[in-house]
Amino acid sequence: MNNKGSAWIVWVIVGGIIFIALLFTILIIVNQDIKKKEADIYGNQTLNFYLMAKDSNYNSFLDGNYIIFNKTDYIKGNLTKGAFSEIKNQSNNITLEILCSSEGFYSTKINKSFSSQEKRFNSSKEYCVMDKIGEIEVDSEDKLENGEKKIYLTILSKGYYKNIHICSSWTSGIIILESEYNLTAIPQRYTNTVDKCYDINKSLSNEAIEVNFKIKSEGLNKLDYINFYIFDNEFAYLENNIFELSSELNGVNLGNKEDEVFTINGQ
Repeated sequence: MNNKGSAWIVWVIVGGIIFIALLFTILIIVNQDIKKKEADIYGNQTLNFYLMAKDSNYNSFLDGNYIIFNKTDYIKGNLTKGAFSEIKNQSNNITLEILCSSEGFYSTKINKSFSSQEKRFNSSKEYCVMDKIGEIEVDSEDKLENGEKKIYLTILSKGYYKNIHICSSWTSGIIILESEYNLTAIPQRYTNTVDKCYDINKSLSNEAIEVNFKIKSEGLNKLDYINFYIFDNEFAYLENNIFELSSELNGVNLGNKEDEVFTINGQ
């Protein structure tokens, strides 16, 4: 092959490479333009967000409060019974974390992302559905005895009772008290009062559960006893910009304001 033929092939190859590179460049630019247009239409706009609270049982509307975290700051406001509360100029390309509360009801947490239809109409409505705070009754047929045994507590709810925890304290005649449930942090109000706390990992709605504890006792007398402290939890705004389940906030009891205390005495 002569030099001219070789040079022609080289130029064809170089030209092909340049053409492919240009084609990829054009495709990238076009794709970026499309994404930019989508962002202009959907991602960089704000919309008005409307919020209303209602009872989960009766769909009746409630007064209350809300806290909204939009990744930059917190917005607080009131919920008016029977009317949507307007929260203006919320970015439509983020997920809002919403905590709604109302007296006598458990707080509820919502993660709100906006649909393409909501973005298109620049408007969104959401209901905070809350459960009325219930009560519990606790009973046991077991007594304290020397040796090893299990004690069973029956917990009956009247209404909805959320995320049960149980703490316990005991006298010197009790050597060991254990449970199959996971240990959890002791609430501030029970500091220096209880020995252990357990997360039962269960909410009740007009139903009963049985919870058991393994105990070992020695030298029991009539002055010995075990106290069980049973309480609920609800969502609250805690430190580190998060909403978490808790039984108290700044020393104030959340959910049902009265913890249930049940005592099993020695013989």
